[in-house]
Amino acid sequence: MIDSNVVRTEPSRTMLTSKQLKETFVDAEGKRIFSDYMIQTLTREGSIPFVRLHSRRILFCKESVEEWLRQQELKSMLQPIEANRFGLKKL
Repeated sequence: MIDSNVVRTEPSRTMLTSKQLKETFVDAEGKRIFSDYMIQTLTREGSIPFVRLHSRRILFCKESVEEWLRQQELKSMLQPIEANRFGLKKL
């Protein structure tokens, strides 16, 4: 659920705080897929798309995070193919 404090940039772009990010992205069972630690780590590494405002406030574009998750899914599906088809060593 997105509350009234959500920042809208363009008609189709929704900016979320880390708390809102955790609440928005859940699995089929309703469990959050992002923890505080995961968000901090991915942000620190620059892995997940985010915007830093005034050197402290961090916002995440919902649509960019959705696209990033799709890319992560594709990488995970292609990884076994790139690593010797199934990641197995030849004997």
